Order: sequence, then C-alpha cells, then structure tokens
Amino acid sequence: MAARTTIYRGHRIHSAPHGPGWRLRIVLPRRGGNTILRNRVPRGLPQLLAEARLHIDRLLDGAAWQHAP
Repeated sequence: MAARTTIYRGHRIHSAPHGPGWRLRIVLPRRGGNTILRNRVPRGLPQLLAEARLHIDRLLDGAAWQHAP
C-alpha cells in the first residue's frame, strides 16, 4: 500500500508502510513540529489512525474531565 495524507481538524496525517506495520506523522499546523506514531501490525492502520485522531482531539480540546460533577 502506498503512502497517503489525510486531514483531520486542520492537522495533516501522513501514513506510510514501515517495516511490517505502519508509521504516521501528525503535522501540527500552528505549533510547528510533528508527532510520530508507529506500530508493527500489518493490518493496524485503522487503529493507528484512530489513535492519531484521539491525539489531535486532546491537543485541541484538552483531556477529558476525570472527576464526578
């Protein structure tokens, strides 16, 4: 499978095969820099993409509330 780029909430997610698994690079548009996520699961791209989206959500929205109201 070839490399591809997707956009989620203004962040670019570059995915590419890496060894037996996958490598994702999340490009942070306003902060500069990037975050790398990897796995060694040949069919693990959907789960790694979900993890990348969760990472972006936490960057933009903050962590979920951990206490009782």
